[in-house]
Amino acid sequence: MQQPIFDGLQTKHRTSKAQLKLLKVDNSLSQLKRAIDLEQNIAKNSLSNALLNLDVQESNTELAREVFETTKKKYEAGVGSSLELIQADTELQRAQGAYFQALYDCYIARIALNKSLGKL
Repeated sequence: MQQPIFDGLQTKHRTSKAQLKLLKVDNSLSQLKRAIDLEQNIAKNSLSNALLNLDVQESNTELAREVFETTKKKYEAGVGSSLELIQADTELQRAQGAYFQALYDCYIARIALNKSLGKL
């Protein structure tokens, strides 16, 4: 039976190579975990911002509605002009559009959060 005494450090190199592969896999796993955590934090912040924006747009819509109603009453009483009424109506429609856009953004942010949490 013959067994070589010196193998040219092949065993040592194979062991080092395997350890490097293991380290690479560990680093990849760690990077993936950080990426998932980052995605979840971004989704939570986006939802929070979208909800805040929705509240602001709801307030703006209510204010525009009040201005429109006041302007309408002034116009009906003969104190206001039709131009004021048209401008108030335009602003109300613009505020309503912004509100619906904010509502849509909330739904999108909620879906993104559920996706990042693995619920979809």
